[in-house]
Amino acid sequence: MFMANRSSNVTAIAVTARHVVLADWIFTTPAVLLHIHRHHVRVLCQRNRLRSVGIWWDCRCVS
Repeated sequence: MFMANRSSNVTAIAVTARHVVLADWIFTTPAVLLHIHRHHVRVLCQRNRLRSVGIWWDCRCVS
């Protein structure tokens, strides 16, 4: 992106910007989805532990 901007070629800047945005979506979206999933698993594990007082129910929570 830096080199495309330095070239002052508007077409090169536009193509590079499109590729950067696409790469950002491709690499960021799975990480966000995994983070949300891990959070929900952790919450469900904590709720189940609280419900089963006296019995340790190991749900293999992600730490």
